[in-house]
Amino acid sequence: MSYCHLTSYGINFNLGFGPQPGNLMRQKVEIADCIESNNTACTAAKIKLSLNLDSKPAETYWTLRNDKGEVLYKSFEYKVPNSKVSKYLCLEDGTYYFTCYDDIKKNPWELIALQSTINIDGNDGTSQGSSLDGFNLHTPKLFTDHVQLNIKDPADFLYNVFSNDKISLNGKVTFGGGDDTISASSVRGFRAHFGNIPAYLVADTIVINGGMDTENRATFNSNNEQIVAKTFVINTNTEYRGGTTLFGNLINNGLYTQQQTRTLAFCGDVHYLDYFMNTKNSQSISGSGLFRNFDKPVPASQDGNYISRLHVANSFSGLHLNMPLGVSEVLRLRSNINNGNNIFTLGDATKSGLLITMPNDPWSYYGTSYPFDTISSLQTYDGGYINGKMRRWFNGNTNKIFNGIFPVSSGNSNHPVLLRFDNTNIGHVVLRYRDSIPSVAGMPIGLEQNTQINNISPDGYWESSAVNVSGKFSIAVNAHNFTEDGVNLIQDLEKVRLVRTNNAGNWNTSESETSTGPGNLNFIKSDSLFNFGTFGVGNGNCKYVINENDSNLGSLRYAIDSCSSSGDIIYFSRSLDTIHLNIDTIVINKNLTLDFNHQHALVVDGSNTNIVFMITSGAIVHIKNIRIKAGNGMNGSAILNNGALTLENTGIFKTTGSNELLNQGTLEIIGPNFIKIH
Repeated sequence: MSYCHLTSYGINFNLGFGPQPGNLMRQKVEIADCIESNNTACTAAKIKLSLNLDSKPAETYWTLRNDKGEVLYKSFEYKVPNSKVSKYLCLEDGTYYFTCYDDIKKNPWELIALQSTINIDGNDGTSQGSSLDGFNLHTPKLFTDHVQLNIKDPADFLYNVFSNDKISLNGKVTFGGGDDTISASSVRGFRAHFGNIPAYLVADTIVINGGMDTENRATFNSNNEQIVAKTFVINTNTEYRGGTTLFGNLINNGLYTQQQTRTLAFCGDVHYLDYFMNTKNSQSISGSGLFRNFDKPVPASQDGNYISRLHVANSFSGLHLNMPLGVSEVLRLRSNINNGNNIFTLGDATKSGLLITMPNDPWSYYGTSYPFDTISSLQTYDGGYINGKMRRWFNGNTNKIFNGIFPVSSGNSNHPVLLRFDNTNIGHVVLRYRDSIPSVAGMPIGLEQNTQINNISPDGYWESSAVNVSGKFSIAVNAHNFTEDGVNLIQDLEKVRLVRTNNAGNWNTSESETSTGPGNLNFIKSDSLFNFGTFGVGNGNCKYVINENDSNLGSLRYAIDSCSSSGDIIYFSRSLDTIHLNIDTIVINKNLTLDFNHQHALVVDGSNTNIVFMITSGAIVHIKNIRIKAGNGMNGSAILNNGALTLENTGIFKTTGSNELLNQGTLEIIGPNFIKIH
């Protein structure tokens, strides 16, 4: 039976099934992965588009346009809630514009990009695009693997999330490189912003191309967005304006212009970056580029590099600074900065700079919680340190006493310096801790604050220099875990003083008014000083052998004859190699231990003249880890023993004569020895 002859009644099948059953059937086709909605053979690239719908599928809408604005594909009214829609698109090579949105501004779709390259060029030429030009990513679900996203010059790059989900782009994002030259500062070049809610653009690698701000082609990071990357690259002839957070490396071969209120941060497992556990990757700043604040001119060379804020926290091996750099406003330091031979500067010629090392208020960049000039004690030092040369600028003020913690160190040592001075000029001070044995020229000092100083701590010393500094100052150093002989911690604090030497000259009095020993090794202080120089921790111990001379302070003979008492241990500096004896035999008439407790061997050479050691009757002597080169004598050219002698890991070498060791007392040998005994 047919009803086709009826024109005003019944069903006209030429009109199809209507919107409701038609859309439902079409969506069933879209959902079925085994069915293609367009059975026409595709001779170009066949791309699968997938959308995950929420409980209100009708609010999702998308279109795909070509570069002429023509709609090639679009969605229809989806009806099946919480379903997945898949559609195959057949596209020739070219530029396409894909838009997907939700009427309630809560997009349910997810972006999946695997081994993909996405090129986005929002508005060629010089005209300003609308706020929707560019790339609008608004999804809580982003899955990528080795994706490359090239964003040339849209008016905006919108990267929005509607929750605090941690969204990471696994791949590389390249900004800039288009042909926009719009003069308006808000849209020129490229802008990245994330809307009205906090969000983070997170990528493995971010590359900045384009041009300079003077060409209206700089790359901008506007507002308060966080751009986070493992590797951040600024190419040559390119300017990046904004801030960024890194858990990897910054390679700047162009110009980094730090915008006002923005921070350059290197972080590991801290706060919003707690999901980047930086436990194995080192961090660095390198390249041939320049750094400046937004209101400062471009520096002529890297010696003029300055930024306003730097944050280094919880990094794996600290921040390795491979170029000179200064921070004019705030240095937030919880990890170390390793700057090698480059000078790191805090403050500039007009500002003193704020150093924050307290861990309990990590984001206090402003305010007076921890002002740089009110720190009164090293006990507040609880953050990172700077390994290498550091310079701190201060602003001259005759009515103010400035304090400054200089966290300087080398290797694994951490020995900061506290300076307190009344200055009348704008200047700077450079301080560096050296983890090495200082020279002892000019020892002993007999009048250093009412005590005699016989030695400088073998654990290191501080070098300092100053430019345009006047007036008296006080200096205090942290000598925690310092030793008096390379082995034993300093115990007698009454004999400890801070002493100085000018330009590698003799050690001398520090001109300090301090006349008593310190309360602990963490705060060794000298007051009312006039001249900066090299500072060290002096002590009264002279049983420590620090030079290879045959006599006088610091020599082996002096330590045995003039300093030691029965039962003492004589230690040696690790810098020693060979001690030459030319004067006479060293006579040991008391109970002593001679211990060279270092990895390489120490040689005591009799210089082919006299017996090296003679041990008297009743003396108990222990010689460890020392090689003895025999002198001249028929009865023990190296050692003549009349007491109780123990040789441990010792070698004796013959030159002339016989009987390198003549034992007329008791002898014990421990470990490998190379000795001829008679």
